[in-house]
Amino acid sequence: MIVKAGSTNVSVYYYIVGDAGHATPGEPVTGLLFSDIETGGSASYARQGAARVDLTLKTLASASAAHDDGGFILVDDTHMKGLYRCDYPDAAFATGVDQTFCSIVVASANNAVAAPILVDIDDNVDQTADHTAGIADVPTVAEFNARTLVAASYFDPAADAVANVTLVGTLTTYTGNTLQTADVAARVPNVLNTTALGNIGVDWANVENPTTALDLSATDIQLCDTITTYTGNTKQTADHTANLAKIPLSDGVVTWNATALASINAECDTAITDGALATAASLATAQTDLDTLTGADGATLATAQGNYAPAKATDILTTALTEAYAADGAAGTLSQILFGIQAFLQERSVAGTTVTSKKVDGSTTAMTFTLDDGTTPTSITRAT
Repeated sequence: MIVKAGSTNVSVYYYIVGDAGHATPGEPVTGLLFSDIETGGSASYARQGAARVDLTLKTLASASAAHDDGGFILVDDTHMKGLYRCDYPDAAFATGVDQTFCSIVVASANNAVAAPILVDIDDNVDQTADHTAGIADVPTVAEFNARTLVAASYFDPAADAVANVTLVGTLTTYTGNTLQTADVAARVPNVLNTTALGNIGVDWANVENPTTALDLSATDIQLCDTITTYTGNTKQTADHTANLAKIPLSDGVVTWNATALASINAECDTAITDGALATAASLATAQTDLDTLTGADGATLATAQGNYAPAKATDILTTALTEAYAADGAAGTLSQILFGIQAFLQERSVAGTTVTSKKVDGSTTAMTFTLDDGTTPTSITRAT
């Protein structure tokens, strides 16, 4: 802690905990009296470079009682357990040293210990009085006005001259107290007047049509002769459209130009009429056109069509499914669900509270379940 040198009525606070022999070492010790320190222990202080000075303790009426040299008391046995107040004499904090060590030793029977307190003594004197005395006379508002140009009686610009002011040579024509607008304007270079500023603008009609030379007259700004050879300012829609090639995207989708799409649309229009398929010749023509459109992976649309042709109902019912089982707790596909039901109903074994269902081969485990009771089960839970 830090106190001002020469401070009076200083109280030091100790946090007392149990030592190694205490029932609860390191925990705060409560209920100690001044006699637990004074009898069988000690209280003292030692100033820097001086011998230890013994402090005779006495009890304080309360933790908020007036300072009393040697006074000792527990601060709050409920909310601040282990914290004790001890009042030290003024001599401990007198000027002349930088530090004072304060200490209390608890009687050994109490198995408690309190760390000594190092008190730094600040020898800097409060400078408030010195500063106040050193502040010069601060004028009042009236006094301040009387000493400045605010007061008309101090300086009259109509009658009084300005002393100790020398004008520069370039402004020797500046006379009188009034700002000479014309003189100052004549001496400020590169200032554009409102007329010049008003004449600076852009002739947007000439900018949009870059065919004339740069004109820096006061009325417009136009592009220079260096781009008069640029011809064909209009976007060449027809040329660009004719040159557009197929653009394969990252997902394999192909973008076609308007001419190719129009051709395909025409063939499809003739191939389908009123919701009914047209002649085979029309469909064949459309199929031929589609076959010539190659995707990003090099496969024709005809090949893709064959790969994704829908199967007939009879093919679905007569084709064997691929055996698979959904994981425990996961949603399954249709085939996984069917195989799970088949395995549970068709072939399973029970051992204690474990039920094991087999795959189609009759030997490989497909799933396992757990019964809530090995004799009279009332529920079953899938395990794997």
